Amino acid sequence: MSEASLPAHIDPLKWADRDAPFVASLPVQRFQRLLAGLPENAGAVQVTCRLRRDPRGLVLLTGELHADVVMTCQRCLDAVTIPVAADMSLFLLPDEELAERLDESEDYVVYDEGHCDLLAVLEDELILALPLVPRHDDCEPAVVLAEPETDVPVAQKENPFLVLAGLKRQDTDSE
Repeated sequence: MSEASLPAHIDPLKWADRDAPFVASLPVQRFQRLLAGLPENAGAVQVTCRLRRDPRGLVLLTGELHADVVMTCQRCLDAVTIPVAADMSLFLLPDEELAERLDESEDYVVYDEGHCDLLAVLEDELILALPLVPRHDDCEPAVVLAEPETDVPVAQKENPFLVLAGLKRQDTDSE
């Protein structure tokens, strides 16, 4: 399936009844929430997915996403290309009550009115696959901390109780 034939919104039940895989190469520009955290918007996302019904009759989306995204290295603050891969296995449910039929380890997304925003689901999986701290394998930090000066004079603080000691001496002198 080509990029032009992958719709943003689908009817999961109809697509699951087809049980046909779809393969697409989508430009990164189609994923606006993903782009919000990236310094560049070049590249493509390779999508290989399949919608089918599991033995319980629930719609299951399985597949893989692959992309090379440009992020900011958190060590040197230069651009770094990060390969992102996401394996998907999640249920597309028309009603929250159907989630009770799932095991705790099974992920799901609830869609509205017979139409699922497929691009949003794919984008969520990509965002979850991004590294928390992108960095080069080998680079130097951008900020070099200065060595502390060793000959800094330390100011002597006045003892606040010296005033009280002076008052005590005045009291003993007056007796």
